[in-house]
Amino acid sequence: MFQLDGKKVTSEFKINPESIIKLTNEFIDNMEIYKISGAVHASCLADEDKVLVVKEDIGRHNTIDKIAGYCLKSKISTKDKIIFTTGRISTEMLLKSSKMEIPVVVTMKSPTSNTVKVAKELGITVVGKVKDNSFVVFTNRQRLVNVS
Repeated sequence: MFQLDGKKVTSEFKINPESIIKLTNEFIDNMEIYKISGAVHASCLADEDKVLVVKEDIGRHNTIDKIAGYCLKSKISTKDKIIFTTGRISTEMLLKSSKMEIPVVVTMKSPTSNTVKVAKELGITVVGKVKDNSFVVFTNRQRLVNVS
């Protein structure tokens, strides 16, 4: 049986929709291996202003692990940051993000239905289907400001 061992994320972090689009574009611009092969996943850690680190791997879950390891080694706080990913957000990826105290997780794809349920319980905002200048907010919309 799957065990929920995530950490509830309590954060006052807020972000506006324009920043999500800007950061997604910056993330895409920094995907080096993907541009060459098209056959890897990528994730990045960002604050509200800029992409801090991008990691790529054949496994989408591994990209989150690489970010966590890099931040731990480099003494970069992950609290109140954003995770962006190219792959579908699984519950496991969400749980890893919760342990890093990430309040917002963004994907160009969609989260699984179980991920949406767990995100609500853990207080994580999940944004998906990011394309061009639009996206869908699946959970915890209160972290987005200036939404028209």
